[in-house]
Amino acid sequence: MENFTAGLQDLRTGRSSEYHEAARVSDIRFPRTGPHVNTADPIEFVVAAPGPQAAAVAGRRSTGLISFRLPDPTA
Repeated sequence: MENFTAGLQDLRTGRSSEYHEAARVSDIRFPRTGPHVNTADPIEFVVAAPGPQAAAVAGRRSTGLISFRLPDPTA
């Protein structure tokens, strides 16, 4: 989940990201990030998953968190 979140954060800012499929690894990016796609302004990113591990990923990646079953509110 952390790698997926990091990859999406890279793609939305115009950077490339590694895509893994079995033994194959490819470097991907959105094909058109020129003047018609705004990659400069921040986009809010939210992890929507339950549990303390998802909360930890959200915290490390500086994203928001949507969770309905977080057992420890301090997490």
